[in-house]
Amino acid sequence: MDRIIKKKADEASATRCASEIVQEALVRRALRGSEDEPDANSSDTDHFNDTCSIKSTPAKAKGTKRKNVFQQESERQDKRLRDDMELRRQQFEQQIQSQLKQHEDRMVLEREMQDRRMLMEQARALAQDQAEERMQRARQEAEERN
Repeated sequence: MDRIIKKKADEASATRCASEIVQEALVRRALRGSEDEPDANSSDTDHFNDTCSIKSTPAKAKGTKRKNVFQQESERQDKRLRDDMELRRQQFEQQIQSQLKQHEDRMVLEREMQDRRMLMEQARALAQDQAEERMQRARQEAEERN
């Protein structure tokens, strides 16, 4: 029971810190947009730093935008997804090419087998014709002798 309460307290603290991070980012963005205005929300940022004990890093230069951790993670995941999709596309293309080659090889083999069958049938028919001719000659010779 004590762990559940502690876990809920940790989650609430993390949620509070996250909302304060967002709030602080909005304040910094507003301050960067108008550097002329005095900092009216300085007490908010001080409160933020005390509560979460996280200090933000200042922008590198005026007018440059810094990528936050969420954007970097999002870009990393997008890149990973693009790479995964490209890999899957390549694997799919390789599989299609392999299947196409197997199909072509099968067709060539079937054509060769059909050609061999035709040659065998032609050879059998020729041998049968030659055998019939010999039989007829043998009959004619036998009739001539008789």
